[in-house]
Amino acid sequence: SIQIMLGVFAVTLLPLQISARAEDVKGWNKARWGMTEKEIETAFKGKVEQRREPIIDKQEGIYVSQEINDLTFANTKFTVSFVMDEKSKQLREVVLTPKGSHFRVLFELLEKKLVTKYGPVTFRDKEDVDMQRLGKNGYGQDQISRVWRFPSTLITLEYWVYGMGSGRVDEGVTLIYKENVKSRAKR
Repeated sequence: SIQIMLGVFAVTLLPLQISARAEDVKGWNKARWGMTEKEIETAFKGKVEQRREPIIDKQEGIYVSQEINDLTFANTKFTVSFVMDEKSKQLREVVLTPKGSHFRVLFELLEKKLVTKYGPVTFRDKEDVDMQRLGKNGYGQDQISRVWRFPSTLITLEYWVYGMGSGRVDEGVTLIYKENVKSRAKR
């Protein structure tokens, strides 16, 4: 019957859909690696704000002077930071930092959304943080990571915990889109 044939055809195509993976990711949203600050402003019409005080990391040779505040994604507000190369003045990285709490739950939600958008994780470390790593005195840190690797971009989702002593703990989630510099020469 035609229904059985269509069913067999659909089941045959199913593995192709599940294993579908984006071929390449060349930035984040409308931002592309190598853009200048002016090009980022144009791409995000009116959403980009200049920081009063740029964040500068001389050792890494990068700086952040532009951000988007209150971008909503997955029912959470994020700050989006555009990380520029100090010498070339071009975009190298985009960091999304959520505002709020329930970071472990947010990590799991973002992981699912990223798998849906980009396909299976390329690298997965442990499943949960080890609170024992915070040590008896309550100082220390641990994190879990998921990485999607593409020719132009590395996407890293992290859930991290810092012990600050006296039973105090800081936690958070960071989503980083970073230019895969190793592939730059090949493009």
